[in-house]
Amino acid sequence: MLLPALAKAKAKAQGAYCLNNTKQLTLCWVMYAGDNDDYLVSNSIRGGNKSSWIDPAYNMRNKAHAQDTRHLEQGKLFKYNDSLGIYKCPSQPKLGQGNSAYYPVRSYSMSGHMGGVFAEISWVQGSQYPPRVKMSDIMSPPPSQSFVFLDEHENTIDDSFFAIPVYAANHWQNSASYWHNGGGTFGFADGHSENKKWVHNKTKSPNRGYNFAPTPGGDRDLLWVKERILIDPRKANIPH
Repeated sequence: MLLPALAKAKAKAQGAYCLNNTKQLTLCWVMYAGDNDDYLVSNSIRGGNKSSWIDPAYNMRNKAHAQDTRHLEQGKLFKYNDSLGIYKCPSQPKLGQGNSAYYPVRSYSMSGHMGGVFAEISWVQGSQYPPRVKMSDIMSPPPSQSFVFLDEHENTIDDSFFAIPVYAANHWQNSASYWHNGGGTFGFADGHSENKKWVHNKTKSPNRGYNFAPTPGGDRDLLWVKERILIDPRKANIPH
């Protein structure tokens, strides 16, 4: 009886730690905009871009990159909080397999619709939905419902941004984490963080990858994520 109770307490503590991490990262993100005339920090995936929140030349699928803290220290948010710990969820599983598996120094990605470089990612949402570049662009949904950071699934975390096509398709291009009692952690543009417990077993699975098919019959978890990326008031339904 004691071991399950201890495991549950540990998971709860790690969840609280992760919530604080996403809150701290989001506060850094908010402060950056405050110091830069309302402009959001860049969320680039192109190596050599020195204006991004992390150095996009580093990819978490590369073991050497994933264990190198320089891509965090060289990012534009690091000066607002120089704790490397806020970039890593304590529940993060290893990446890779067997003896080559490793823990990355970063667990969190940023919504591709926040600060994304249009020329790089216009294919995600389509040219009619350019990424937000200023705080004042965050209107639908509003800041309290637009997520900025999340802990990303170990099988899809790679570059700096989290990609989900809202209206163009109904699959999980990237996947959210599941390791907080079947849920993931999100930091929102108004500065708050929250844990989202997933509804569907498929969303809670470690066996997910890129372009993962939604739960048949309507994926409520996918819809929840999409509604916190982009809402087009001209359209009645979001495919899910």
